[in-house]
Amino acid sequence: EDDGVNVVRALTRHLNNQYLKMLGYHPFYGYKGK
Repeated sequence: EDDGVNVVRALTRHLNNQYLKMLGYHPFYGYKGK
């Protein structure tokens, strides 16, 4: 019954990761030095 919730959560996480990469932030390595 939480399949829908899991899908939304996974999609949100994916979009957040894409957005952070766009800003030059990597979820594992942190900010890249400028």
